[in-house]
Amino acid sequence: MLRLTRNLSLFRRPLILMSAQTMMPMSQSSTSSFGLSSRASAVPRNAEKDGISRLLRQHDEVKEMFGAFKSEQRPDMKKAYADKIVKALANHSSNEMRYVYPLIRDRLPNGQMEYKRAIVDEDVHAELLDLVEKLSPEHGDLFDRTVLRVEKVILDHVDIEEEWLAELHHKLTQKELEDLDNDLAAGEKSGPTHAHPTQTSYIWGSMGVKLKHPLGGAIDKARDAVLGRPADKVEKPNA
Repeated sequence: MLRLTRNLSLFRRPLILMSAQTMMPMSQSSTSSFGLSSRASAVPRNAEKDGISRLLRQHDEVKEMFGAFKSEQRPDMKKAYADKIVKALANHSSNEMRYVYPLIRDRLPNGQMEYKRAIVDEDVHAELLDLVEKLSPEHGDLFDRTVLRVEKVILDHVDIEEEWLAELHHKLTQKELEDLDNDLAAGEKSGPTHAHPTQTSYIWGSMGVKLKHPLGGAIDKARDAVLGRPADKVEKPNA
């Protein structure tokens, strides 16, 4: 029996060593795949002429908007903050579909699948934002819960996207970061201010949205100028 136990231990020991050796690379790879949040926080958020920095600042601004919505009690102002969120995210999402996601697709190791995940996310966001725009505090709890649902979905998207952006930041040259910043600045002026579920990359592709979104943006801005919008209460309080 003693001899049998010793023989079994000889077979068991290599298995234990093999397990330790195979698990170690797995741990290391998971760190490189999922440990990018610290790298994301290392990307400067206040750098000038840096497109990635511009996007990260906008993420922070949207988080503040959700905070303002949740702390507001007056129905008309809650609608104003919800509309401001719609306006900001519609424009931000358009810029990402036009200029950022193609870079993620072409420059990152898993870019093709990350691109697909991103545009599917944006398709969902557009549907939700369109719904928020149609709702008001008069719809009761449905309005608040829909905005809070948008917050949850957006923050989940931001978490994974900032990992991609951190990785992309390391791939781009300073010139490319400056070019991206210029594209985003121009895109903010030409992009839409309302959600358009039928104008996502999922439907039109990256080249399609580059052609479609400036047209949609011009129509949106003309509509806002004529009709006004609830967001004016927080963006232009004295107007």
